[in-house]
Amino acid sequence: MTNNLSVKYVRVLKQWYLWQLVVAVVAFCLTFFWEPFGPTRLVEVVLGLATVILGIGIPFEKPLRTDQKLRSGLRKCNYYFQSIIQLLLLPLGLAAIVLIFHKVLLLNYPFLAILALLYLLIMYLPVAYYVLVNIQSYIGRIILVTIIIFEALGSGSVLALMYTREHEIGSVLQTIDMSGVVNAFAFIITVGFLMYLWGFKLPGFRISRNVNWLILSFVLVLLLAIVV
Repeated sequence: MTNNLSVKYVRVLKQWYLWQLVVAVVAFCLTFFWEPFGPTRLVEVVLGLATVILGIGIPFEKPLRTDQKLRSGLRKCNYYFQSIIQLLLLPLGLAAIVLIFHKVLLLNYPFLAILALLYLLIMYLPVAYYVLVNIQSYIGRIILVTIIIFEALGSGSVLALMYTREHEIGSVLQTIDMSGVVNAFAFIITVGFLMYLWGFKLPGFRISRNVNWLILSFVLVLLLAIVV
């Protein structure tokens, strides 16, 4: 079962998905004015362009007939490809936008870093609605969540601020970036939205009346110590 959103929200997510994908690739290509161009960058550009070409039409796809097995298989392969590449491409595009705004508009890095980290929290929602939700098999969903953990949790904010240095954004923002706190919240928001779209019941966050407050306080302090 898949939950449906209202037409209003679908329209917003559609425009968001299209603009975000195109702007990310264009911005990444424009960074070559300030960053060296090499074989690795060439591969990244090719993958980025392929992602746009193959992914831009996803919001306009129509249901296939049951006899269109080959086309259905190719479409599923594209969903997996988009799931992997877009989760890497979007943070790179965000990093490129930060660099361009700093170089062209002369905005300072701390301000841009804060905006980038805040946007990172919700950046994957359009991808979840148009790409990730199409992974229907249970094994595919397990693989998908694993990909999200490694890519969103492991490298999202780090990639988004890849063109900044600690002395440029300050030690506090650098610590927040490297701690993975923003990535963790982005993961929770993305997977929570994905679970809703898949029709799963979201976990509750109410504290039991029988909770041991001493143990709970200790766990919270320990988690805070690990983060800080």
